[in-house]
Amino acid sequence: MDNSRGGETVRALRIAPQSAKGTWLVPFGSAAFVPKADMIRMSSLTEEALLHNLRVRYAHDDIYTAIGDILISVNPFKQLRLYTPSILATYLHPQSDGGTLAPHIYSSAMLAHETMVHDHNDQSLIISGESGAGKTECMKLLLQYLTEKSRQLVRSRTHCLSAFISLVVISRYIHGWCVCE
Repeated sequence: MDNSRGGETVRALRIAPQSAKGTWLVPFGSAAFVPKADMIRMSSLTEEALLHNLRVRYAHDDIYTAIGDILISVNPFKQLRLYTPSILATYLHPQSDGGTLAPHIYSSAMLAHETMVHDHNDQSLIISGESGAGKTECMKLLLQYLTEKSRQLVRSRTHCLSAFISLVVISRYIHGWCVCE
């Protein structure tokens, strides 16, 4: 639905129910819209298209969306079964069949850890958001993954880590930025 206000067009977006084939078909502009887990693959990279993609994924409890190596997380303000031992195991031991893992906080930790081990480069993971956005929970999940991965490496004694991962949590306050390491 388009409404005009003083020469400016305001487009109201409505989310359609899931189709019978299991894909989300959402009217967006003149064509059907299928949300993307990695927004790099979107044909339109306008602010409207990016926000609409996040909105549609959020409506289906897909709170993680990637933009290449960057992970966007939208706080669901409810419990989701995204952090079970089986999901953690999926990211600790990804299949080598060429399948792509869904965007997840564990995938960011996995990428940082793999780069650190294979390239021997230090890594930084930056967690940014408003107060109450879930930065502390995000950090706990990153540490959960890294702890379990390290525990497995120590058990197998296959790698010696000569680099480290630093976690930087950024909180936005009214009078500026506070960085904690």
